Amino acid sequence: MNYSLNRIAISLVLFTSLTLATNTLYASGYDKYFVTSSWLKKNIDKKGLVIIDAREGDAYSDGHINGSRSLKWKQVSDMTKPFAHRGWGTVTDKNLLEGVISKTGITKKSEIIIYADTKNGWGEDGRIYWTFRIAGLTNIRILDGGIDGWENSKGDINEDVVNVQRSDFKLKKLSLNNSIDTNDLIKDYKNYKILDTRTLNEYKGARKYGEKRGGHLPGSTLMPFKFFLNNGYVKSEKELINIISSKGITKKDNIVTYCTAGIRSAYVQVVLEMLGYKIKNYDESFYIWATEKETKLGFVKDGLPYNSITMKQFNDDLKSSENYILIDIQNKNDFVKDHFNDAIGTDAYPVKSKNDKIKLDKALNILKSSEKNIITISPKSNDSARRAFNHLKSKGIKQNRMFILDGQRSSWFF
Repeated sequence: MNYSLNRIAISLVLFTSLTLATNTLYASGYDKYFVTSSWLKKNIDKKGLVIIDAREGDAYSDGHINGSRSLKWKQVSDMTKPFAHRGWGTVTDKNLLEGVISKTGITKKSEIIIYADTKNGWGEDGRIYWTFRIAGLTNIRILDGGIDGWENSKGDINEDVVNVQRSDFKLKKLSLNNSIDTNDLIKDYKNYKILDTRTLNEYKGARKYGEKRGGHLPGSTLMPFKFFLNNGYVKSEKELINIISSKGITKKDNIVTYCTAGIRSAYVQVVLEMLGYKIKNYDESFYIWATEKETKLGFVKDGLPYNSITMKQFNDDLKSSENYILIDIQNKNDFVKDHFNDAIGTDAYPVKSKNDKIKLDKALNILKSSEKNIITISPKSNDSARRAFNHLKSKGIKQNRMFILDGQRSSWFF
């Protein structure tokens, strides 16, 4: 008898721990951004409550939370532009957004709960949340744990389609405070900490979804969307702060998140905003960045990230009066024979010995006194350029300022 009672007591403790986790483990702003399945069960019939199913494909018709309405991210995004070109998949069409929200029956007084398949999905619930904020809606929250959490809590599922009465929702203008486009990102690139919320393989250069080029935004820090979740639930405040701090990110930084199409990154934008970070979602994201000819990319070599610039990009930049500091690491005799105009000769090749690095350090005062981007030039091997890149980074030069000129002497112009 005592054994049975003990088992019941243990079960109750475990259940209570799980249901109270949101009060004890999460940031103080949690309740403004998320609800639990327990809360939704108690409030599902609440007047003015609108539940949005943000899942993709046929998931809604296969079974959804009682009373929920289907809304996919593409329905509120501009899909009329050519794939992976400026404006494609972005939330920039006021009339489209107004019409879709009205059709969904949402008013400015609605209390909105959004859910998706957080465990297996792409953060579509976060993308819809982020989109609704652009539309000026404020009483919005995400169902933590998504559809899996709801089903695990024995929440009701059905296949009934809700009859929705169109609302009179009107949108005066888009509120883009939590969004950034390609032009503005390029313009102020040096002022942002960039977070790549894709997978490691994508960061390294895998093209899995039709990207024009592979790689990552120069100087960006890898912080995959799934890092923020624990079995589909947003991690505790302590865990999240530890993850973010370990990447050198602080609440003083201006942060931009991106992924492939701005979906995973929108979810991360919401979570970091909840924690008090200054953060925007790069809506056009890597699809557009990789398509643009003038944008530069980072690459990974031996597990370390670098930034590269092609000879054509370099030449085009010079024609458009783009200013760089050129660090030439070839030896003194070769430098005298030929080098780029205005390049700083360091005689540091091959940047292996302590003496090589001391020679390279002589350029530090110039580099630190300017905010110009830096191109490291090596005539024989990009390995030596990467060593120079790593050394300068260790001396406090920002990674997103430094680029390695791709290609050897045969492709250079003087």
